[in-house]
Amino acid sequence: MAGNSRQGRGNDRRRLGTPQPAWGDNVVSADFTRGRDRDAPGRTPPAPRKVEHPPEKPSSTRTQGQRGAAPESWAAGQIMRTATALADAGRLSRGRTYFRGGNILRLDHELGTVNALVSGTQLEPFDVQIRWRPLTRRQIDFVVDECGDHPDSLRNLLAGRRPQSSIASVLFSVEHYLDSSCSCPDHGVFCKHRVCVAYALAAEFTGDPAAFLAWRGIDIDRLLEGTGPDVPSSRPVTALPTDSPGDGDTTYTPAEFWGDPGTLPTWDAMEVEYGIELGDTVARDAAVRKFSWNNADQLRVTDTLTRCFEALTVLDDHTAAESGPPPVFEREPWLSGPDDSSSHHE
Repeated sequence: MAGNSRQGRGNDRRRLGTPQPAWGDNVVSADFTRGRDRDAPGRTPPAPRKVEHPPEKPSSTRTQGQRGAAPESWAAGQIMRTATALADAGRLSRGRTYFRGGNILRLDHELGTVNALVSGTQLEPFDVQIRWRPLTRRQIDFVVDECGDHPDSLRNLLAGRRPQSSIASVLFSVEHYLDSSCSCPDHGVFCKHRVCVAYALAAEFTGDPAAFLAWRGIDIDRLLEGTGPDVPSSRPVTALPTDSPGDGDTTYTPAEFWGDPGTLPTWDAMEVEYGIELGDTVARDAAVRKFSWNNADQLRVTDTLTRCFEALTVLDDHTAAESGPPPVFEREPWLSGPDDSSSHHE
């Protein structure tokens, strides 16, 4: 039976034109060249399948995404520096994709705080909040006064550029970041939804630099009024002396110009004070302790410094008793020539 069955399969191969292998029926053969006839000449290729794209989702941040192509403002750069410092590369990339995809459903910002709704992988959008430290009243007054004294910094701020360093460090920096929160399950420090909100806020302030100033608590009207010619600055202004009227041809004798030599002012002799007792004694003692092993070393260093100041102040006791404390140098060092030398200090 088995032999007849095997022989029957061989007859079927011969009848169908399939070559019979020499090793029998234990190996299955396959022809992998049958699909190549699709590229044969004269064969009509199939028509390409039309892919139906879903309608593009409307987004309220489309204008923000378009404004993102403009040069980034200074305030936007500070916001993105904060996001870059807190998020890794993967979250930054996904957050940028979310922003460009219009996932911002709502964006509200006021006095250093931004609140937003961001659509994600879940049905409900995620609540995102990012906070920066608001300015104090004193800091606001400082910024307004500095802009009044330096109108170029005000022009830079209104154009989205960086003001001078004294204003920039007080107005907004990465160190002003306080905290952030998101209702998503990502427990990272700065998730992709927060990165998306940071991109949206940066785009908002790039398109409207005045909105950034209001967000930091700066009154725009007060800022503009402070630069007017009729508004005095909060700093005292010293009036420059004016030249007395004259014909310009008046000449004076040396005696008239310099005055009477007999009426020169006189001063009392200066009291000698040793420098070791002057200045910040707390800082001095701290420096001595840093380079001393124990209390005995500290006393030794202090005594050495005291004798150095005494040597620079007075020479000998008998000389000081006769004519007062003479200077250490025979001539002042800045008046001495290259060949001059002191009798006590070579």
